[in-house]
Amino acid sequence: MHMPVAGVAEDDRVSEEAAGRSLGIRETPAPLTSPEPAVTQAEFPARFVIVCRARSRADFIYKLGNTIEEADESALWLEILNEAELSPRSSTDSLWKEADELVRILVRSRETARANRQSRTPK
Repeated sequence: MHMPVAGVAEDDRVSEEAAGRSLGIRETPAPLTSPEPAVTQAEFPARFVIVCRARSRADFIYKLGNTIEEADESALWLEILNEAELSPRSSTDSLWKEADELVRILVRSRETARANRQSRTPK
């Protein structure tokens, strides 16, 4: 997965001046200290590993939901970086597309798991 590694690299490229401009600060602000985008993007693959270790179908479905939320949050942070003009869209577009594709795949996987659970439930 490219998203966590590229997300950390992108996080490092966010300039202090750009952060200051977006906040309306004329002087050079203190360095950005929030690791939230990098942490969020690193959390997604960790959650996916947890999904793969689910103990039951219900646990799998539940953990897929958590993983979907993490991927969604990664995409949100990329949008925030773009909207605040802290990062050029050209450098985050591919990451956003990957996050969107992963969310779509995971949502479909969850739907399939739910359908399979219902079809295998004894009547």
